[in-house]
Amino acid sequence: MAAVIKAVVFDFDGTLVLSNRIKYDAFYQTAEAHGLDRERVMALRHAHPGFNRHEIFAELSRQLRAEGFADIPDGTTFVATYADIVTREVTRCAWVPGAEAALDSLAARRLALFINSATPSDGLLPIVERRGMRARFQLVLGGPDSKIANLNRIAQQTGLAPEAMVMVGDGEDDRVAAAAFGCHFVGVEFETEAHGRPAHRLTEKPRHLVSDLAGVPELIDSITADHSAG
Repeated sequence: MAAVIKAVVFDFDGTLVLSNRIKYDAFYQTAEAHGLDRERVMALRHAHPGFNRHEIFAELSRQLRAEGFADIPDGTTFVATYADIVTREVTRCAWVPGAEAALDSLAARRLALFINSATPSDGLLPIVERRGMRARFQLVLGGPDSKIANLNRIAQQTGLAPEAMVMVGDGEDDRVAAAAFGCHFVGVEFETEAHGRPAHRLTEKPRHLVSDLAGVPELIDSITADHSAG
């Protein structure tokens, strides 16, 4: 049976907006905002590459207090500073090349559009609202739920099978989630390190890959044609 694509699910950071470098640098800006040496946070991130913002700043606070530093904020305070920086900067950062054109084209085709991000929902939704993006998407889903859980939620709410959905993302977690869920995947990858991909570049080259999101509608046509031929 031919696959008829009815929904496109987008990662957010680095896929729709050029925010990866902003979120990376915000760790160090948070330390500096509290009068701390950014090298301390850098060392902590290198020692714990899998830690999220909550874990990084909780550990930073614990270590500094254990070393006798006075008036050290708790992890929650650090995270609030980090979130303020990220919200301010991501609200005004540039789109990923071709993102707006792709969204307009897909909407004109009456495809259902969704956001599926690892960013906590309470931080993601205000950014999407302030950028004027909310009306483009049926659902905007973030953490703490996993990307696989969010894909399942989209399927349950729309009644769509995985083969009728495409996940578009620039990270390994996007590729793995799409594979586990069983939907199609389009990878987003730029040639420049300024894109801010220090830790999460795709480890396997996907079959469908774009450096400009304006090419996504054409790739969806290709996916449909491939399955029709099969």
